[in-house]
Parts: sequence; C-alpha cells; structure tokens
Amino acid sequence: MAETPNSVIHNPRIRKAGYIILAAALSVLTVFEVITEDVADQIESLALQVAAIFGFTLAGANTPKSDKLKDQGAEQGM
Repeated sequence: MAETPNSVIHNPRIRKAGYIILAAALSVLTVFEVITEDVADQIESLALQVAAIFGFTLAGANTPKSDKLKDQGAEQGM
C-alpha cells in the first residue's frame, strides 16, 4: 500500500500515536467523570462520522474515471 503524504504530520508513527492518545484521553476523562458517558458517546459518534466522511471522500477521489475503466476493459478483452 502506497503511503500518501500528509502536510501536517509527516511521520505515520506519530499520527498513529496521536490517535491512540486521543482515544485513551477520552476513556480517562470518562472514567474520572470529567465528562459523562453521554458526552463521551457523542464525541465518539462525531469522530466516527468525520472519519466516515473522510473515508468516503478519499475512496471517491481514488475511484478511476469511467473512461479509464473502459480502457482497462478493452485492454483485458472485456
């Protein structure tokens, strides 16, 4: 899988650590009752929705255009 450049945090290990830290922080804040479970659930839901939007946008941007698909089919004898 080819790595894509990131203009903010270039090192994928740092990005991965950041995601883990954010998930842990949400859990710690909930356990120590700094935020309620309802608020934690809302934050989690929002994060999942944002991730889905980015994921589907990325998938759409990387889907070949129909002309490219026709050319590939012609090359393969379809």
